[in-house]
Order: sequence, then structure tokens, then C-alpha cells
Amino acid sequence: MTEKTNKSTLIDGDGFEAYCPYRSKCSECKHFKLTDYNCKAFPGGIPEKYLSGKETHNKVIASQIGTTILTT
Repeated sequence: MTEKTNKSTLIDGDGFEAYCPYRSKCSECKHFKLTDYNCKAFPGGIPEKYLSGKETHNKVIASQIGTTILTT
């Protein structure tokens, strides 16, 4: 199921729709949970822009929880 929020697409449970392991850096991050397509910064679902590989989560953004960023 996808949910639109603040011009971002959040993936909750069905992250495989947007997840691209060949482009996304999420799978390299120690905080990424493949079974739920979430992480410490985005426990409710990682934004599509990161899961798809369009962007890398290398800086803190307002919509995340805490200050966790991509950590390999």
C-alpha cells in the first residue's frame, strides 16, 4: 500500500513496488529493514525517492525521525 504525503510517496509494507536494489543505497545501510521497507529514520516507510534510487539519504530532512542518515 502506498501513501502520498507532502509530495513524497511513502511505502509501507509493499516497498517492493518502488524498491530498486541496483540503484537504491538503502540495501547498503545498516538501518534498512528489507522485510518492512523501513528504517530508523523512516519507521513508517521509506520515501520512494530513496527506495527507487532517485536520491540518496545523505542528509537529515524534516520528515524523518531523529538524525539517522545512510550508514554503511
